[in-house]
Amino acid sequence: MTAHPNKEKLAYDKKKLRHKYRLLRQQLPPNTQKLHAQKLAAQLNKLKGFIQATHVGIYQASDGEISCDAITQHSSKRFYLPKVLFHPKRSLVFTLRQGRKPITKNRYGIPEMSRPTLRPIRQLDCILMPLVAFDETGHRLGMGGGFYDRSLLFKAGKHSSKKPLLIGLAHECQKASALPKEPWDIGLDWLVTEKQIYHFSYRP
Repeated sequence: MTAHPNKEKLAYDKKKLRHKYRLLRQQLPPNTQKLHAQKLAAQLNKLKGFIQATHVGIYQASDGEISCDAITQHSSKRFYLPKVLFHPKRSLVFTLRQGRKPITKNRYGIPEMSRPTLRPIRQLDCILMPLVAFDETGHRLGMGGGFYDRSLLFKAGKHSSKKPLLIGLAHECQKASALPKEPWDIGLDWLVTEKQIYHFSYRP
């Protein structure tokens, strides 16, 4: 059976956008990457929802993603890394980041805690989310695996849970004028770059 033309076009558009914005972030020199991460951490520490958070989901940066290292240094918060569950739903759980425990890589090359202490995603205060691109409506374009969207379905709709707060992290150069949207996409509450903080008022 042939795919619907609109779906094919959407997939093609997303592929082009991913290539464009991944290249933009990959081309940032290491010293610029480090400076952006430091400036972003300073911006994030102005955000009340993050300041008040105790249990925070983070990620291990790769492929030019902005690093969380400046955020986690000298902090008393408890930070959790995502771990992919491939069965049955290819979704995420979060595991306490503990420095003495070795980190392994899953089949996608994403670092995970090898002997994890789990925390349900609903019990996180906020999640700092990686992304390929974002737009002014709070839409986030990820790498295409759909792990975050599947794991955060309970955040969809008018009566969605307020926790965890969803905070996207990005370089300012990853901002797009508009991104293609699909019904299952979960929007961000906030987006932080090295330059500013974006708030998306339609979120609860």
